[in-house]
Amino acid sequence: MGKIYAPDQVQSRIDSIVVSTGGADSSPSYSETLTSPKYRSATLIGCTLSMLQQLSGINIVMFYSSNIMSSSGLPPNQITALVGFVNCVSVFPTIYLFARFGRKVLLWTLSLAIAGSLIGLGVSLLIDAQSQINGLGQVAICQILSVVFLLLFIMFFEFSLGPLLWVYLSEIMTEKGLSLGVGVNQIFTVLIAYFTN
Repeated sequence: MGKIYAPDQVQSRIDSIVVSTGGADSSPSYSETLTSPKYRSATLIGCTLSMLQQLSGINIVMFYSSNIMSSSGLPPNQITALVGFVNCVSVFPTIYLFARFGRKVLLWTLSLAIAGSLIGLGVSLLIDAQSQINGLGQVAICQILSVVFLLLFIMFFEFSLGPLLWVYLSEIMTEKGLSLGVGVNQIFTVLIAYFTN
């Protein structure tokens, strides 16, 4: 503990560890997790954030980035590789941002940035589609902007809702509440994968 935490935090960390004796499970049951005022709001917040992570559109972008960016002129394999690269590299600054600004600030501000990048992506794709319908030819600036907004969306997601959600959930929820949050996340992943094309 002394190697991991600052000297003034060691005792508080030790005090926060609950050692169960006699093999009894000291964590609250599912019914307590859902009904007890002590755990209910944290479980509700965690499950809602878990659902919103999937509803942010990340899986649609990851599943269909080649289709979304088909008008950009880049080959589908290059688009997929670019999306995967940005997704991977964007996780690393999160550790610094997490320590510098805190979880709540990052979740709020970067969720707004996610919304802004999705609006920008939608507008640039609509303008590009409208210009093709009207026979104006392809508008190169809209195609570039759509790629930029897509990559910004992935970066903002990986700075906030992607990794921080799991850290935040593990801090506010009980073990059984966390399992409910993961279940909600996976259910919405499957629903989005099944019902979108």
